[in-house]
Amino acid sequence: MGATPGHGRPPERTGAPRRLLLAVVGAVVVVAAVVLALLYLPGDRGATDGATGAGPSSGPTATATGAGTTGPTAGPSATPFPDRTVDPAPLADRLGTEVVDAVDPGVPFTLDDPGWAPVDDAPDGAREAVTGTLTDGTDTVGLTAVAFDSIAEQDVHAEEVVAGLRADGATVISEGTVYSDGSGRHWAFLMPDGVSSTVVWRTDDGVVLTLTGPLRVTEVVYSDMLV
Repeated sequence: MGATPGHGRPPERTGAPRRLLLAVVGAVVVVAAVVLALLYLPGDRGATDGATGAGPSSGPTATATGAGTTGPTAGPSATPFPDRTVDPAPLADRLGTEVVDAVDPGVPFTLDDPGWAPVDDAPDGAREAVTGTLTDGTDTVGLTAVAFDSIAEQDVHAEEVVAGLRADGATVISEGTVYSDGSGRHWAFLMPDGVSSTVVWRTDDGVVLTLTGPLRVTEVVYSDMLV
């Protein structure tokens, strides 16, 4: 996405969120294939079990980070960004109406009717909450954004959303920072159906976004939405 500031975001906080999800899923598939191959190789079963027992973990606590960064593996607020201030801009202005895939810009994701609509059951303490659907004509992503007047309230809401997804049986496939300065945090989940996904995105300036849809599609919107 280059260095173009998104929706008034300070230049030092800009930069596209990292493309992580598909790479992580690919890695999990490769690990699974290796484990299966070892299990079914002819020969001594004991030796095979020993080989697979030492393999990398692909469980819910595995994390992925962008190049040159190391994301914390503890809870959502384990390492808060030291200089976080609330952006009071209206959510509709920040979210925009279009997301262009930086890899394949031919057909953008655009905001479907009726646009950004208020959330009826907004979380306690929210300054604003909106929901909408982005589509490229074939696939859709549901997006909910909640803005708070304090960083503490933002962090609590992100923790609650992440905890709810874990309780529902979703599996973390990617977790780490978002922006090039190390701020922001994301959690990407593969849902129990093994097909759909949910991405929770904490901006660290007072907003928590939740994206739902097919994995490939949520990855595109998460990676290329300027918020």
